[in-house]
Amino acid sequence: MPKLFTFKNKRRLPAWLAWPLALLAKLIFLTYRIKIDDREKILADNLTAAFIFACWHNRILFTVPLLPRACRQKLSMLISASRDGEYIATLAKLFQLKVVRGSSSRGGLAAMLEMKARLHRGDSVGITVDGPRGPRYCVHAGVAALAAYSEARVVPLISNFTHYWELNSWDKMQIPVPFTTITVRVGQPIVLDGTADHQQNIESIRQEMLALTQDKER
Repeated sequence: MPKLFTFKNKRRLPAWLAWPLALLAKLIFLTYRIKIDDREKILADNLTAAFIFACWHNRILFTVPLLPRACRQKLSMLISASRDGEYIATLAKLFQLKVVRGSSSRGGLAAMLEMKARLHRGDSVGITVDGPRGPRYCVHAGVAALAAYSEARVVPLISNFTHYWELNSWDKMQIPVPFTTITVRVGQPIVLDGTADHQQNIESIRQEMLALTQDKER
């Protein structure tokens, strides 16, 4: 009996599957009503300055791909070096996003150096601050360390959905239902206090992000 196709031993997402998935996602995106809340005009200026965008893991798939194309072309996303991260990286590139691979447990130092280099070249970077393993809505130290290392400002980037499905995963991944409204909220740039305790800076980022986050449980 022929074996069914499985991803178990597949390191990369096959191109024959990646392209249809990306096309399906783009078609679904066309049904959404997108609102951009960008009071600081960061996206409106097409990222003329380099920022560190801080995102939640449970809504990243419906945040960065919805940004204007000119912004996406100047944005590099930090994506885990795991097999699942490889699948996400493949799809991200189909949305004109640049990718940096690494995480706290694998390739973290190399990723930090690469992100600093891209920030200094004028590109922005995006980080899921509670990924890839959580806890949910907990900011890890990497984003604050990168901000201190690169002297770039941190900008919360949060999407809120009027109606969504919630998966039974550690991050309670949110998938907006078709034809719902998605509001992409761009927070005020955060300048970290170089004299403050590192944990204090991390908590400052978390509180700014939570202030923009709408959730069924909050």
